[in-house]
Amino acid sequence: MLEMPLKGIRVLDFSQNLPGPYATMILASLGAEVIKVEPPKGDASRYLRKLFEMLNKGKKSISVDLKQESDRLKIKALLADIDILVEGFRPGTMGKFGLDATSVHDENSNIIYCSISGFGQKGNYAQFPSHDLNLQALSGAAYMARNEQDEPMSHAIPIADFSSSMTAITAILAALYQREKGGSGVVLDISLSETLFSWAYIWSEGLSPQNIPLKQLKKRLNLWLKEKRNPSKNDKTKQLLRLPTFLRNMEETAISKFLDQLESGIQNSKIYNKISRLGLHSLPHYNIFKTKDGRYLSLAVVDEDRFWRAFCEKANLKPFASIPFLGRFLAATPLHTVLVRTFRKKTLAQWIKTLDVEDIPFTPVFSPQEALENEQLQLQIKNNMNSILPLFSFLEDLKAPKIGEHNDIIFVDDIRY
Repeated sequence: MLEMPLKGIRVLDFSQNLPGPYATMILASLGAEVIKVEPPKGDASRYLRKLFEMLNKGKKSISVDLKQESDRLKIKALLADIDILVEGFRPGTMGKFGLDATSVHDENSNIIYCSISGFGQKGNYAQFPSHDLNLQALSGAAYMARNEQDEPMSHAIPIADFSSSMTAITAILAALYQREKGGSGVVLDISLSETLFSWAYIWSEGLSPQNIPLKQLKKRLNLWLKEKRNPSKNDKTKQLLRLPTFLRNMEETAISKFLDQLESGIQNSKIYNKISRLGLHSLPHYNIFKTKDGRYLSLAVVDEDRFWRAFCEKANLKPFASIPFLGRFLAATPLHTVLVRTFRKKTLAQWIKTLDVEDIPFTPVFSPQEALENEQLQLQIKNNMNSILPLFSFLEDLKAPKIGEHNDIIFVDDIRY
């Protein structure tokens, strides 16, 4: 069993609900002693019992009323032995109790003070209340997830909360490392909106047609189209695929003109709008498909010709195997129809047997409960529990603390306050 890397590190955790508690749960799983500071009525998420238990296993709980000076003095007395403080209140709240970053560093300059909030500690939005849905909307994430009616949609998983948790963990560990090299405590300002925007912007710009280098793709498509103009008797790709008319019937000069104009004109085309809305799902072979028995599987081929060829070989779609990436993209609608019809010919179990090779990126669609029972995930969980970063510690047979369960242990009689 590896020695936990954060053994001996003490965390004072004022956060509630999800972003802060998930971050401190990871810190606890790394060996830190996490002291959860709760109001007399407890963390507001305790009514979601199962969620609370998973997020707070392995922590200690003290219950204090920060409106009472005696309780504030108890907290301040603890600061001398604290390494990390995490809080998730609206900016300014901790200052009302004399526990803002400046006041805390006056007591202990080595504390890593991490604030997690919707919009950061400064700015016009800093005092606005917000939840995950608001942040998905503001960051561009909901816009990117819009449906066929071009209506913005939110993700079922609270991605603003979870992404900011991971950002907080990264920043805290970096600050600890810096402190170990001779530095002192720092103030970390983690903004949910900023964190999620970084995800949304990277993905949006990275998939934008105007930023995709098309020269090599255009060259390959041009060569392929020339070959398909006079297909051999055994090559029925042209007939089966039913390529769009503008590709199927074009003269060579028209093809060249189209390919030359594609890069400059794509921003104003239907292709651009499709990519903007669907991202990788605009590809015919990056999608979820229904099987004969009403189950579902995912096929996730992007631009990899080798994956596409391997799939076509196994799925009895050999005539389509030679189509290059840009050709598959431009013929996405008819090709997607072919794939839908193909997958409905077999049950999920039959497809698993057919496609169970190393060079095809496919998986069944599981519910979270089915995923937990999956043999591969069980192996990962088993290995992970003994690793340096046990991400699945929320599955361990540990209990979350009761409200104020550790008051008598943390606030010992001889503590100075």
